[in-house]
Amino acid sequence: MPISCKLNQSSERFHKHLAAITTVLLGMVSFPSTTLAAPGDFFGSKFSPFGAELDSSPPVTQCPRCDSTLSFTGYETINNWTTELELTPTTLLGSTEGTEQYVLFYQVVNTDTIPPEPDDAQLFEFFLSVQQNGKPYFGRNPYKSAGYISDTVFNSASSETTPLDAPSDFNVDSELIFDGFTTLVSAVEPTEVTYGEIFDDEVQVRGGPSPTNGLAFNFDPPIPLTDASPDAPGGLGTSSLLFVTVDEQWFTENVNPNQRLTITYPWGRTESIHPEGEPANGTSGDVIGVNISQVPEPNSVLGLMTLSLLGMMYKVRKSH
Repeated sequence: MPISCKLNQSSERFHKHLAAITTVLLGMVSFPSTTLAAPGDFFGSKFSPFGAELDSSPPVTQCPRCDSTLSFTGYETINNWTTELELTPTTLLGSTEGTEQYVLFYQVVNTDTIPPEPDDAQLFEFFLSVQQNGKPYFGRNPYKSAGYISDTVFNSASSETTPLDAPSDFNVDSELIFDGFTTLVSAVEPTEVTYGEIFDDEVQVRGGPSPTNGLAFNFDPPIPLTDASPDAPGGLGTSSLLFVTVDEQWFTENVNPNQRLTITYPWGRTESIHPEGEPANGTSGDVIGVNISQVPEPNSVLGLMTLSLLGMMYKVRKSH
C-alpha cells in the first residue's frame, strides 16, 4: 500500500477519534436544564403525612398526634402557566409573571386531633427547605415567587394520617392521584410568606441538614381542624392552593450565575399550636422543592479538555 494511502487512513482515524472526544467533552461543559416532564405536564404528584410529639429522646417511633398532610405536585410551563391552568395567583413574595419555567403547588390539610383552647396563641405554618448538594443552604432565595391561589384546592387532596403503630419515618412519600383543581371557599389563605433560616429539630436528631434556608407560609387565622362529619361547618380544614415558582434562567441572572437549580425533594414541615401552648415538634417529610449545586469552574473543564485532546493526539500519532 502506498505511503500516502496509509497516511490518509491514519489521518481519517485520528479525526474520527478527535471528533468523538470533542463531542464528549463539549457535553461536559454544557449544562442542560433539568427536564422532569414535557412542557405542560404535571410531575411528582405525592403527599406526605407530617407527625408531631417528638418530645422524647430518642424520638418516639409512633405518630400519636399527626399534625397535617401535605399534597403537592409540579408543573412545567409551556408559555404561561396562569392561562394554561386558568389560575389567578396572589403573590406574597417576589414577582409572578406566569412565564416561569416551573410552578410547584402545595395543599396543607390539618389532621390534628386536639383542638386549641380559645386563649391559646394561634399559629400554623408550612416550611419548605432549600438544600445544596444535600447539605444546608444559606444563600439568597432561589424561588422567583411564592403565594397562593384563592378559594382553590386539589380535586383529590390527601387527608391521610400515619397509623399509630407505624414507624415514624415520614420521609417516604405516597403517590397522589392528581386530577386537577376545584373550588373551596373555606380554604384558608396564608397571610405571609418569608424567606430565611428555618430549623427542624426532627431532621437534626436524624443527622439531616438543619438549620437551613427556606420558605415559611404563615396562616393567621390558622388552618382549622378537619371535621369529617357531614354537618360540620367549614368541612375540610385545609389551606388554599399554595405555589412557588422556579426559573433557571432567572436564577442564573439574578441569584448566582455559578450555581444551578435541580427540582428535587428536600424536607418540609408543619408547625401548629396545641392546647399546651407550645409549638408541636412537627416531623418532616420530603416535599417537592429545589436543590442547588455548584457549576464547575470553566477553567478546570477547559483544562480537562485540553489534556484529553493532547493525550489522544499523542496516542494516535505514536501508533503510526
